[in-house]
Amino acid sequence: MNSGTLISVIIPTYKRPERLKFAIESVLNQTYLNWELVIVDDNPPDSNERQKTMEMVRHYISDKRIKYFKNIKNLGGSGARNVGINYAKGEYLSFLDDDDEYMPRKLEKQVELFRTSTYENLGVVYCGYKSVDANGKPLSFINYRVKGKAFVPHLIRNITPTPTILIKKRIIDEAGGFNQALKSGQEYELMLRIFQKGYEIDYVDEILVIFHLHDDERISTGQNKINGTIEIHKIQEKYFEFLKKSEIKKINHGYYLSLYRQFMVKDDKRNAVTYFKKAIKEDPIRSDNVIESLAFLVGYSSVLRLKKNLHLLLRFCKSLFKKG
Repeated sequence: MNSGTLISVIIPTYKRPERLKFAIESVLNQTYLNWELVIVDDNPPDSNERQKTMEMVRHYISDKRIKYFKNIKNLGGSGARNVGINYAKGEYLSFLDDDDEYMPRKLEKQVELFRTSTYENLGVVYCGYKSVDANGKPLSFINYRVKGKAFVPHLIRNITPTPTILIKKRIIDEAGGFNQALKSGQEYELMLRIFQKGYEIDYVDEILVIFHLHDDERISTGQNKINGTIEIHKIQEKYFEFLKKSEIKKINHGYYLSLYRQFMVKDDKRNAVTYFKKAIKEDPIRSDNVIESLAFLVGYSSVLRLKKNLHLLLRFCKSLFKKG
């Protein structure tokens, strides 16, 4: 499918030359053909990763749609995305991490919805995604299905992981791009600013992005992950004045529960109990509280496996009903 609407796909890459190939191939395999791929190499100039990335990208650079830019110093994911945005020439932007993949019709489906959506102030189209382990085994399937005004739903929970969106470039330009001063949650915070301006969102109800979770990433990164959770909650607190009391409680419940889980993974039960109590205080009757109590008693990893298997079973049952 070709069209006059150019899409700029931006891939920042850092220390993953062996995985970048699959991300690039997933863009090359798009049924929508009018795209440019902007690869931003964020590896240190004198590093082995820079050299390996250059050698790998060289195999693709003959395709004139593929542009390769090398940072003179490491800027981090959001800084590299901002570099890509500055070089992008498309009317729309789509982002992809260097170890993830698009399904073949990702761009086509989202462009089509931009054309047919009934929302007058549409600025973003997003889609469902699935996470898989290093062997390609599904770990989770995520479909949020929020449409229209999205500020409050997104504030409560990040509904637009960056690779799932297609967004008008002028909207990101107006917002000033990603906030590089933040240590964590830059993508989440950018979308908050955009949704607060009143831009609407529409949704392609299909799994169109694959997130690859590697063994070293599925394990909690300890204090860094905890610090990231705290940083995101600080972002949320800045917007509490726009929320109802019940919505604030919902956010705080999720925040404390997230810290509880992270401390459980670290086997720090003292801190885990502290945050679990805070979660219950915010919302005593949530079903999550029962599940997490069970996790504390029988082991967190056991309950995670149970939840994942139940989730996959439910998806299988739904597919049977659809076929019928």
